[in-house]
Amino acid sequence: MGAFRSNVNEPANVENKQSVARGNFWFVLVNFNGLEDTLECLKSLADAAVSPDQIVVVDNASSGEDAAHIAAAFPAIHCLRNGENQGWAGGNNRGIEVALRGGADWVFLLNNDTVVAPTVMETMQRAIVNGRWDILGPVINEYDDRDVVQTEGVSFNPRDRGGFFVSCPVASLADTPSEVVACDIVNGCAVAISRRVFDSIGLIDERFFLICEESDFCLRASRAGFRIGVLAETLVWHKHSVSFARAGKPLQRYYGTRNLGLLLRKHPTGPGRKGRVRSRIEFYRLAYHMYCHEREMNNRVGARAVIDGLVDHLCRRYGKQRRPLSPVSAPIDRLCGGLWRLRGGKVQPDMTDSARKTSVI
Repeated sequence: MGAFRSNVNEPANVENKQSVARGNFWFVLVNFNGLEDTLECLKSLADAAVSPDQIVVVDNASSGEDAAHIAAAFPAIHCLRNGENQGWAGGNNRGIEVALRGGADWVFLLNNDTVVAPTVMETMQRAIVNGRWDILGPVINEYDDRDVVQTEGVSFNPRDRGGFFVSCPVASLADTPSEVVACDIVNGCAVAISRRVFDSIGLIDERFFLICEESDFCLRASRAGFRIGVLAETLVWHKHSVSFARAGKPLQRYYGTRNLGLLLRKHPTGPGRKGRVRSRIEFYRLAYHMYCHEREMNNRVGARAVIDGLVDHLCRRYGKQRRPLSPVSAPIDRLCGGLWRLRGGKVQPDMTDSARKTSVI
């Protein structure tokens, strides 16, 4: 765990149920070289009347002075700085720990490249109280096209559908915007989690570092008997993969491939899901499809990132990507490249339908 600076006070006493709805609802954001996005997000939380002393921002060792600028602009929030980049998983865990020590009954994880509706807190709290949900997210729309849905709920690895992450069209399934639709996974871009869940299953698995970590957390919570759903109302607008836009697509390919393998290793089967063997076959087909797609786009670096992720999964090398890379990657890359050329140097139609239905979250 990296060192961090904090203006956290001594833990507050947990108040009774009358104050749970508002007084113990904390927000956690992780910043990594995204100062302007984070400031805009914090401004939207201020406009939503979120108490600043119930907001935690974790700076994941940004290259500049982001933490200092954030603390200066919003001096009443809890601003931490990690000594190293711990990814989405580790960064959020540090913030969750602060919120729980501060007496939070609910922790709302929010991507820093989002803005929220002015009614976000009261609307979410009302849905939580009415439905007894344990993990709840809203519908999330595109930041640049406010009426376009970006993500809703997700069904994981359904037996009767292609792909691993199948969208659950919450907005069309619900009769009213105030209705909550049950699902397997809530997107970690904006998700409220009850303290009871953390007390029962622990924090986010930091082996994922980033990508698939919220999927794993939701599946662990579901297995422990907690209720998960998505509110049919749009309350958050997301700029979509800003971190990967800065870091580059190879990073997304590496973690997406490796972590989907880890996710399937941890959750190979379940009610209504594909069996272990079928899931494993589809995973390898998807990895090969992504490799071929990157080669077809003349992106050799992205294609090699898929192989590196696959090899690290097979070798159980998780957490932040490590150097040097496994020597096994190069011969596998050459083998896959040879197969790709033999099949005409294009993504094959028989791979495309199933693979296109899968997006790694």
